[in-house]
Amino acid sequence: MFRHSNLMLASLRLEHILFLLSQLAVEETCYNKSEMAYQAKVYCRTLRGIRLHSIDEYGGNVYG
Repeated sequence: MFRHSNLMLASLRLEHILFLLSQLAVEETCYNKSEMAYQAKVYCRTLRGIRLHSIDEYGGNVYG
């Protein structure tokens, strides 16, 4: 149980770092607010897909 919690915490930290990095990339490449909003939606959908397919060491889905 404790190990499972550590995996989730590490995953959430990585997710936060990836989010911050993506924000920098979006700000660099987007010239208007609507394009930035679109890129943010695409990123969130991608992240959600990664999260749903994350498998822990026991073969179970980390995020339920």
